[in-house]
Amino acid sequence: MSNHVQETDSKRVVSISVYKPKLSFRGDVIQSSSLTTKSKQTSKFQLRGFHILFGILYIALTTWMISTIGHPYKLFLERADRDGFTIMEGLAKHRAEFTYAFSDLNDPDRPTEKIGWFDWMDADIEDLHERKKREREQSVLDSLPKSWRVPPKFQPGFWSMLVSGLVGICNALVVLLQHWSVGFDVWLNYTSCTSEQLVVDEEDDTPTTGAPTHARVSPLKGKDVLVPILYRPTLGATVTYHRRQYVYNPQSQTWCKIRCRTDMPLPFFSTWVGHALATLLPAEIRFGPNIFDVVQPTFFGIDKLQLLSPFTVFQVFCAILWMLDEYWQYSMFTLVMILIFEATVVFSRIKSLSALRGMGNPNRRVMVYRNRIWMMVDSHELLPGDVFSLTRKIAKKNAVPKPGQPKVDEQGDVVVADCLLLRGATVVNEASLTGESVPQMKEGLVELEEGVSL
Repeated sequence: MSNHVQETDSKRVVSISVYKPKLSFRGDVIQSSSLTTKSKQTSKFQLRGFHILFGILYIALTTWMISTIGHPYKLFLERADRDGFTIMEGLAKHRAEFTYAFSDLNDPDRPTEKIGWFDWMDADIEDLHERKKREREQSVLDSLPKSWRVPPKFQPGFWSMLVSGLVGICNALVVLLQHWSVGFDVWLNYTSCTSEQLVVDEEDDTPTTGAPTHARVSPLKGKDVLVPILYRPTLGATVTYHRRQYVYNPQSQTWCKIRCRTDMPLPFFSTWVGHALATLLPAEIRFGPNIFDVVQPTFFGIDKLQLLSPFTVFQVFCAILWMLDEYWQYSMFTLVMILIFEATVVFSRIKSLSALRGMGNPNRRVMVYRNRIWMMVDSHELLPGDVFSLTRKIAKKNAVPKPGQPKVDEQGDVVVADCLLLRGATVVNEASLTGESVPQMKEGLVELEEGVSL
């Protein structure tokens, strides 16, 4: 395995490779000093190399278009003078429009109604084509050949406009390909880094100069994902993928998934007395808060992802392309319907995520044994290795809770985390996990004999 690609000890992730931006005028290293504080990140917009390239192209194309303003009009005047046809401007244009408007006034076969939807069934094909062509001619300019029509005086040259349109389309494709393909985004904006650059300074737990800022996660199934690298005290470089934390191990040069130990022998639990001050802070940094919260995205955030999908982009591009023709009303209707359809999909996803968030347990106070004393802490602050009391509280009849006191759950306490029952017995309703409607009996480790597998 190359130093640019590191293996993992997870079955779902094949490898993780690290990168840093090719061009950046601000520090992109993401560092976290503590668990509860937000990590400091740079602004969302970052100046990339292709921004500079297309900026130079747009400046050159703008200069070219300005230099060709009026050139088509000048060429038309020269051709009209050479071929000897009348230029439709000023009084000549008004005179021609007046003559054209009354040209068929005395024609007895002049149509008085427009063609209906089913008139083509009884009409001749050639006559129908001529009538449609006549209806589309709203003025004398429409009846003239395109080579006789006077271009606007301030119209730029054809080739400058064509090249500008092609460059604009290429710019849009470059931006969209960065959303569609992680490989293209990495190739365009990032430089591969070695595993030695992931090592942090041991004195102040800060990343070294030129440290990687992003990691490309290659899962066993699915597409690659580009995620930021977070440097944490006592841990070093960490990445988050699908709500799972991975920390880099310099000794084995692999990314290790942060797991809770479940292989302790039975005598260990008889001597364990909970966290002390020396083990509390490292555990907080390593495992984080006891929160399973589904991030609620905004409407515009999901709508942006929907509109940037390849199929939706193709639909919008076709609708805009058809708007350049004479059927722009139908294309506008199609474009509006596409936006409305994507908005309904976004509302459906937001509703599903809101229902999923409502399944989480609210924060509550629990008794935890830390530093050899019992104390009340929030359930969101529980850590692997904590010893806490799980007791059922029964509300008294007609009892009114005091201000600031949490309401007692009449159905009994909710198990606020995956835990191992050390002492006592209880009946647990696991219907939300297993679907079983019958509560299950749980007994503590005191009832087990030494050597029994947990």
